[in-house]
Amino acid sequence: MTVTHWDLEDSSTVVVRLRANARTWRAAARTDDDAPPAARALLAGRTRIELSAQEARTVFAWARTVPGWESDGGPALEAYPLSGGARMSADADH
Repeated sequence: MTVTHWDLEDSSTVVVRLRANARTWRAAARTDDDAPPAARALLAGRTRIELSAQEARTVFAWARTVPGWESDGGPALEAYPLSGGARMSADADH
């Protein structure tokens, strides 16, 4: 199941990780000049980044536009809440 909508409080902190097997997406993302700074950190080798809810939304919105987003066995990025009231759902209408 792909997470397509996040219901995050603005005070939430979200941990974002690049899936190890997201090779196709990673190769395409590295050549994208529009990558947000947080995504560039992951592409440069960081294993995880902690972002505000708004930053996470920005990274995921961009990441979904990069070719290979759901190749190699699933979405290229994964996330989970570090703090605050965060909930992820697979609501495809949002």
